[in-house]
Amino acid sequence: MRLILSRNCGYDVLEENDPTRAVDTANAFQPDVILLDVVMPGIDGDEVANRIRSSQRLADVPIVFVSAITVAEAGKRGLAGNLEEFPFYSKPVHMEKLLACIAQLLRPVASTTG
Repeated sequence: MRLILSRNCGYDVLEENDPTRAVDTANAFQPDVILLDVVMPGIDGDEVANRIRSSQRLADVPIVFVSAITVAEAGKRGLAGNLEEFPFYSKPVHMEKLLACIAQLLRPVASTTG
């Protein structure tokens, strides 16, 4: 996914594999979109999403869940807190759908002024 997003689509991608450092890494990188797994060692994606939303600098950054489990499985594990709020893609991800989602999230908000 990282290679496709960076090489083929020209996105600057930073990968963080330690969920305990995810918020600090994102604060330093200032991403436009965060792709987040659900099942991770130590802290699950739902908790990481809560921490991201609590960060003043990251509160408005869109989050997309990308996971090896389904939404239903996540719910059974008690991880459904943010799964209804954010887009969710099960692996293997159909890249066209994920790219369309990212493009939609990055689309500038239309100005309502003058």
